[in-house]
Amino acid sequence: MTKMIITILKVLILILAMTACNKRDVFTPQKPAPGQPTQQPGNGEDNHHEDSMLTIKVKAVIRIGDITYDSIPARLSIISWDNGKARVQQISLKPGTNEVKIHKQSSHHELELIKWNMSDKMVLDKANIQENMTYLIGGGKEAKKLKKEMEYVLINGQYVAKGSTEYIYDPQGKLERIMYYKKNKQGVIYTAMSEWLSYTNHQVTSIIKLDSASQIIEKNDFTYDQQGKIISMRKEDISGVVTRATVTRIATINGVETGINYQYSHNSITMHYAMLFSKGNLLQGVATTNHHNSEIGRYEYDTNINPYAHMNWPDIFLSRQSKNNVIWSSKEYYGSYPISDPVNYRYVYYSDGYPAELLKDYKAHNSTNILYTTKTTYHY
Repeated sequence: MTKMIITILKVLILILAMTACNKRDVFTPQKPAPGQPTQQPGNGEDNHHEDSMLTIKVKAVIRIGDITYDSIPARLSIISWDNGKARVQQISLKPGTNEVKIHKQSSHHELELIKWNMSDKMVLDKANIQENMTYLIGGGKEAKKLKKEMEYVLINGQYVAKGSTEYIYDPQGKLERIMYYKKNKQGVIYTAMSEWLSYTNHQVTSIIKLDSASQIIEKNDFTYDQQGKIISMRKEDISGVVTRATVTRIATINGVETGINYQYSHNSITMHYAMLFSKGNLLQGVATTNHHNSEIGRYEYDTNINPYAHMNWPDIFLSRQSKNNVIWSSKEYYGSYPISDPVNYRYVYYSDGYPAELLKDYKAHNSTNILYTTKTTYHY
């Protein structure tokens, strides 16, 4: 009996000892003081991770022909090497300058930017990396030449062919003439108009327009400054009316303000056209006459390639200079106004950044009703 009691006491003592040990080993969270954050496990490791990183700045810059595209999204791949081991990052760059974190201890970093079926590579060695330095990557290539456009109009749910435009280049790759084709009521395609370009030192100095009978209906002349910018223009139409225009440009904090002053040979009307260009695109154009008629246009753009900007094809309104494509526009008029204006732009693009198709809606002045929709297909 005594032995049994002793055995039971030993078991009870052992259980009490184990319970005391477990209580000492259990972590009991402390209630945080008011206003103090709760400490999370792993903060020390995160701080160490941050200390092992450095920040550089990366900007996608691609040159297409003579035009630089420096506000574009792109895909960036970074391979960081450390003792033969690779760390890979895939980053979607936003337009402009991006902050990118890379590992300090890596011996070197291989950067590859992919955009518009192009890739450009850069290697940054550990010894030469400068924190917060902006690295430009992107490369460049020649502009693709627009060869043809097909125009359609939406009728009863079907797109019906309306006409086409053909662009013809000389052996040196300069735009030589533009042919406009229409379809008559009998369905026969004919040449409605053509434009013929003349050059001096690679600058377009004259454009002659011919009608379907090959008669001159308009002649445009252009004069340039030493920087290759148009400073004056002259247009003479079939009736003999001459329009003269002078161009001025002023760089401001908001962009480049371009002004064109027009005078006409057949009356005393004058017109001033004030344009604001920013990042290579026309944001706003305000045309006013001395009779107080006016037109205000506002525009928004995507980040893809406008083929017309690469064609060296001027007109008296300098309307083909924006390097990106319009996705929204708004017009205000005082005095006379057109029957319709484009309002919605919907593009389909090739993988190299050039438009393949454009759907455009037109509305009546001071109305939200869509009058008609056109489709343009682009061929290079």
